[in-house]
Amino acid sequence: MDAKYKEVRAKEIPKQQEYPATECISIMSNTRYARVPIKDIELIEQESRRLHIITGDDEYICYERIERLSRLLGEGNFYKAMKSIIVNFDRVKEVTGQEVVFVSGRKLCMGKNNLMKLRKAFKYYLLQYPPFGSIQVARVSDRTADYGEDGTSVW
Repeated sequence: MDAKYKEVRAKEIPKQQEYPATECISIMSNTRYARVPIKDIELIEQESRRLHIITGDDEYICYERIERLSRLLGEGNFYKAMKSIIVNFDRVKEVTGQEVVFVSGRKLCMGKNNLMKLRKAFKYYLLQYPPFGSIQVARVSDRTADYGEDGTSVW
């Protein structure tokens, strides 16, 4: 009886869809329907059941799970800074002190541990763009070869 139940239950539960690459996402709430270009999204924040999708000049609120939306966005330039926050590195102007500053001027304050992880990820994101994209970055262990046996610089 258990095998038959599992077979029937497997037919009832739809499999997770793989979404094709898209340039926009659809947002539907009780009073608002919109298409938002993915490139315009700065920040996505989950607050209980509500999802806040924040662009440079607007904020959209809908009822959706952040995990589902993160699968749709893919692995590109979006970084999951915390369990409930996704940041678009393409829209980040700088990371300073304890905050992330976006191109629109919006600021996001974060705790020390999460900010350190985000800062490291943002650093690797920046390394893919010129002038760093074409330069081989030397590791610290490679720099020891620049010094002679007596500790003076070979240069």
